[in-house]
Amino acid sequence: MNDQNSTAAMKSVFNLNRTEMKVPPRHEDSKGKEWPARRPHFFGTTLSHFFVPSCLRGSTAANLVPILLLFALLAPGLRAQNKTASPPSVINAKGEYDFSAPAGPHHRVVDAVINRVDAQGNAVQVPSHYTAVATGLNYQDTQGQWQASEEKIEPHPEGAAALKGYYKVIFKRNLNQSGAIKLMTPDGVEVKNHPLGLFYVDRQSGDWVKLSGIQDGVGEIVGANQVIYRNVGDSLRMDLRYTFERGQFHADWILRERPPPPSDFGLSADTTLEALTEFVDAPEPQEKSQVVRAESDTTKRGTMSEPDVTDAELDFGGLQMIVGQAYPLADKTGVAVSKQWRQVGTRRLLAERVEAKVLEVMLAQLPAAPAKGQASVKGARVWPAAPTTAGTDSAMQPSTLTDASPGVVLDYTTVSPGSYAGYSFSSGTYCLSNTVNITSGYCDFTPGVVLKFGASGQLLVSNGAAVSGSGASMTCANDDSLGEIISGSTGNPAQVAGPSLWLYYTSGSQTVSSLYFHWFSTALRASANPSSSVVHSSSSCKFFDCGTALNVDTTDYKILTASSPSFCGVWSRPRKIPRLRSSST
Repeated sequence: MNDQNSTAAMKSVFNLNRTEMKVPPRHEDSKGKEWPARRPHFFGTTLSHFFVPSCLRGSTAANLVPILLLFALLAPGLRAQNKTASPPSVINAKGEYDFSAPAGPHHRVVDAVINRVDAQGNAVQVPSHYTAVATGLNYQDTQGQWQASEEKIEPHPEGAAALKGYYKVIFKRNLNQSGAIKLMTPDGVEVKNHPLGLFYVDRQSGDWVKLSGIQDGVGEIVGANQVIYRNVGDSLRMDLRYTFERGQFHADWILRERPPPPSDFGLSADTTLEALTEFVDAPEPQEKSQVVRAESDTTKRGTMSEPDVTDAELDFGGLQMIVGQAYPLADKTGVAVSKQWRQVGTRRLLAERVEAKVLEVMLAQLPAAPAKGQASVKGARVWPAAPTTAGTDSAMQPSTLTDASPGVVLDYTTVSPGSYAGYSFSSGTYCLSNTVNITSGYCDFTPGVVLKFGASGQLLVSNGAAVSGSGASMTCANDDSLGEIISGSTGNPAQVAGPSLWLYYTSGSQTVSSLYFHWFSTALRASANPSSSVVHSSSSCKFFDCGTALNVDTTDYKILTASSPSFCGVWSRPRKIPRLRSSST
């Protein structure tokens, strides 16, 4: 599909029209009533409109004075009562609404006083009330108090550890040992795993090739929240990189060399590249599989060992695995990685798989690996033995080494469920400093709510979750013109990376209606499995001061590049002179 046709198709599917563009309300309450932008300007010329009964409007000023004085005395109490009667709704661990707790694992209610300078140059203090939301935002300390999670990995007697988060991870110093990576949930569930190697598997014939096993490798702490084991492939140059985030854990196989093509081993074009990981001392996950690519040729299906590409959603009870991605390190634009969960006797194996033909363009940038003399193996699969190296536990050291050589990543992503049973953005202002994962249930928007995003904030709707509702505004955390002012806001809005809302390989089609996006490099993104049954659509969404309104990943197995289909429908809304400006102090 060429760029012109792609753009036309996107316009048709997403039904965006310049003539429909209207500046969204600056602020609305839950009933749709428009309010002034900031509470310090609550009392003013509109007082009689809000508080005087209609039967008395138009009376003389003398008749109104007692009423105005009465409401002037009562208003602070009424406003305080309103704040406690309808606080922003949050979801507790059981998936129930919780209106009492000021903080929990995935939210914190914030009351702040913001210093500002008004239009006349006077220093003023602006009260602000909002809900900070992010998956894994907080963790409980030894006294049971909620503390802010830190995306931080530190040296540990066993190697390295991330212990100041909703979930925790310990990394063994040597990767080539049983249970080298251990994830722990707040409920005490442990999920241990170690990598086994990289393979080709021919879905046509069932033949397979071992491309590389795992050798000893000492980990290094890189930056604040990553551990890298370098050159751990015994036959192929590759690294294993692990990234600890508040709400997500990433395990990345980074290929630094290009393996020989499947044809060199007599394998067909229907061959997958497979990264194999073994799980030990882990609960049996709940598994839900779906077909992401089916062979439509009925004659061919009858001859294939594995005619369909399937993906398994895995839930370990407190930790879930969602769809991963394969992408070049240079641009991180990639394709879906499917998963299979295998029981081999008493062993449990995770296979991350991408069709080799999909990776051809990505792998072409890598230097070719020297031929190692592998041969195609026919018959029953021989699974690699578990590592026997005991390793010597000792603390890892921070490293400042960087590797600028090209690489291709195969990633699996583990997430904390977060708002597992759904989340309703029901009233007021929300601040998303990091990713909010909604993996099932609903993601609902009430008209008038405002979602403000930090530099790393995004709303990730995946798996079986569904989007509903309309009328919400999404903007950057430094935009003071909408909703409540966020603590730390500069008052000078600028684009944040986004996407603010990412429809990430959901199992059903989604419709996004009447949402307003401000100040995003990419506002809305949709990723779909290569299945024609999943088609996302949007209507009457409006984009202001954005770089790209909508980015749609291709729904077929094609390599995405910088010129991949995306639809830009962005308008700059007139910016009124703000009533308040940032203080210089």
